[in-house]
Amino acid sequence: MLAAIGFIITGGLVTAFAETFERIVARPHKLNLWQFSAAYYALGLALMVWGIASLTNTSQILQFSVYVGDALLLAGSVLLLSLVTPSKYYQKVLLIEVFVALVLLATRATYYQPEPAMKDGILLFNTQWPVAAVLGAAFTLIWLPVNVRVAQIVTAATKLKGVGQLYVSLYVGAVLAALFFLSSKRFAAVVLSFMTIGVVFALLVASNFVTAAASAPAKKKAARHGK
Repeated sequence: MLAAIGFIITGGLVTAFAETFERIVARPHKLNLWQFSAAYYALGLALMVWGIASLTNTSQILQFSVYVGDALLLAGSVLLLSLVTPSKYYQKVLLIEVFVALVLLATRATYYQPEPAMKDGILLFNTQWPVAAVLGAAFTLIWLPVNVRVAQIVTAATKLKGVGQLYVSLYVGAVLAALFFLSSKRFAAVVLSFMTIGVVFALLVASNFVTAAASAPAKKKAARHGK
């Protein structure tokens, strides 16, 4: 029950971050960053899937939920890569990315089948090190750099110098916590890293509102001068 509540709440926070970023940060500043928001919708959905599976505490459902979560994480990675892919090569690169993602999922299902287990109300993924390495590479080589790039774009659009540093700091914290969470096999480490993820995304949601509020006066002022 504890795992289900934690996953669903955290999934809700991640979804709220994606929704508020798109609605009150990206759109008002005419930033075409839908892939970024979609990637976090995928992450939020993965967390909720794990939460629902935890309620059943059934090995087959837990195992299937891990497959679904991995697929959603890879889908998010593809979306983020597409955000920084030059339009000239977009279709070709996208096909390659989708192919690689499918190969990884097939390898996971064939050679590294998930072995999740519930312990004291907490879901332990017991992720094998090759799988953890791939997920770690995705977070550090794709999610983090693209997040930093998005923070730079938002900073340039809002003219708020501190915004980029704030987002980058929180993104780094989220990635590090996710890496520990997905690879941890000890109860205390799982709980601590998962709580960190929840706190970071709550702060990211708050940061979206702060960014929107701080950049709104500047936009109104510019509009008055335009008249």
